[in-house]
Amino acid sequence: GKEGASLVTAARRADRLAEVVAEAGCGTSVAADARSVEDCARIADAARERLGVIDLLFVSIGYAPLRMFADTSPDEWFDVLQTNVVAVHRAIKACLPVLAPAALVATMTSETVGQPRVALGAYSSSKAALAESMNAWRTEHPGFRFCNVTVGGTVPTE
Repeated sequence: GKEGASLVTAARRADRLAEVVAEAGCGTSVAADARSVEDCARIADAARERLGVIDLLFVSIGYAPLRMFADTSPDEWFDVLQTNVVAVHRAIKACLPVLAPAALVATMTSETVGQPRVALGAYSSSKAALAESMNAWRTEHPGFRFCNVTVGGTVPTE
C-alpha cells in the first residue's frame, strides 16, 4: 500500500473491494464469503501466492439482525452465529498454514459485550462467543498473537 504494505483483501462485495485496493494504492482482492469453506480456502491461497506469509490477519465480519431478544427467531440466531463466530473461525483456520511466525490475528468485536443494547442481544451474544473462541485459538496456538479489537457504534454501518 501507500505505506509499503502488501495487501490481500477479501469481502462479499467486489465493488467495495475495488475501492479499498484503489485507496490503498495496491493489493489483490478476492470476492469471497467467509461463511464458505471453499471461499476461505481461496483467500488463503491468494495470500500464499501474493504475500508468501500473512503477518496480520484482520477479520472484520459482523451481522446484527436488530431484533428484540424475545423476538429473535432460530433462523436469525443461526445466521448471526454462522456469520459472527463460525465464519471467523473458518477464515482463521484456512489461513493458519499461511501465518508467519508470531503473526497477529485480530478480530472485530463490540462494546455491546457486557454492555447490552436494545435489539442487539443476539449480536452481542455472538461477539462474546467470538471472544471466547479467540481465547481458544490463543491457548492452542501460542506462537501467534490473537486479539479482539473492540469498537463502538458505527453509523452508518457501511
